[in-house]
Amino acid sequence: VRGPLTRSAPRKGGLSADGVLLQKGELNLPTEPFMATLALVFLCGGGLGLGPSRAHAALALDDDLDAGALALGPGARSPFPELEMDGVHAPPEYDDELLPEDHVIARFFDSSLPEGVPGNNFFFGLATAPAHVEDDLQDAWLGFANNGGVKAWHNTPHAAERVRFWSQPETEIRLAAEAGATVFRMGLDWARLVPSAEAVALGVEPVAMARYRQIIDMVNEAGMQPMLTLFHHSAPAWLAGQGGWTYPSAAIPAFYAFAEGVIDALIPCGASGAAKNAGPSAKLHSIVPFNEPHVFNLLTYCGGVWPSTAENTNRPPSPPTCLSEWGLYGVAMKTMAEAHGAVYDKIRATEVRYRCMMMPTAFITAA
Repeated sequence: VRGPLTRSAPRKGGLSADGVLLQKGELNLPTEPFMATLALVFLCGGGLGLGPSRAHAALALDDDLDAGALALGPGARSPFPELEMDGVHAPPEYDDELLPEDHVIARFFDSSLPEGVPGNNFFFGLATAPAHVEDDLQDAWLGFANNGGVKAWHNTPHAAERVRFWSQPETEIRLAAEAGATVFRMGLDWARLVPSAEAVALGVEPVAMARYRQIIDMVNEAGMQPMLTLFHHSAPAWLAGQGGWTYPSAAIPAFYAFAEGVIDALIPCGASGAAKNAGPSAKLHSIVPFNEPHVFNLLTYCGGVWPSTAENTNRPPSPPTCLSEWGLYGVAMKTMAEAHGAVYDKIRATEVRYRCMMMPTAFITAA
């Protein structure tokens, strides 16, 4: 798209002065990157019901096209087929109804080749997150929902049970295996394993950690490799009370202690003290310290739409300076980067030094 995103008023049913094609002049993005980002987030994923049939907007590829010819009325066709929406089909060669059943668009993995062949490392996985699926979980999102932060919460029967992955994980695991997944991504909830600030020095809660280990073993028994996420958009309320990820002096040591407790429990041969004799190591595919840190920090500290306080409420939206290097977003991103580095070093040292950690395809990443 050529031209800046500005506040200029669009002409009805045509182009704004900056080349953005609008159906009824209802959508135009502002210049500030923070507000532009939030506008896209809320339009595409905010639950506002603005699908293609409502927004029905396309982006013009030139600034100097005739606006009158570009108005999109009901049933009209856009001059840009590659951008058409709302039931307008792609060119015939991309129509899946015309393709043979055995047509392969792209091949990423050949099971007939031995492991380790360069380029033959594609895997199909399915993912969960504790805040999405676990029952019996007193996390920030449960408190946020009870405080009115999730609008559909009170219209959903037994919403606090989510999909009962904590008490009945075999259902989701079986469905993932039946779908052909070879990797099953799951999280370990920080607040469940470290329920208070005082518990940070005590390590992870042993009963809850043992249950996670049972679930990991179930994933292995179903023929899949577990990919573990340590932070999937759910910070303990006690950490939020200390400033969350905007206070590195509190967040980094607390997260490292949590990650260290998890790693030592799952890979005891690389641990010290009593954990060293805790039994065989878990068979893992990989460990993801953070899931989409930029999304969490944007919506929590800048947008003010995710829980960020000890009372599991959200803070007011921040000004655009939140996205600067010295703003809350920049500080939180730097804090997470430092925490990721510390946890990476811990995991890598365990893997390299003890050679007892993961399956051969193991890696450490930030999703």
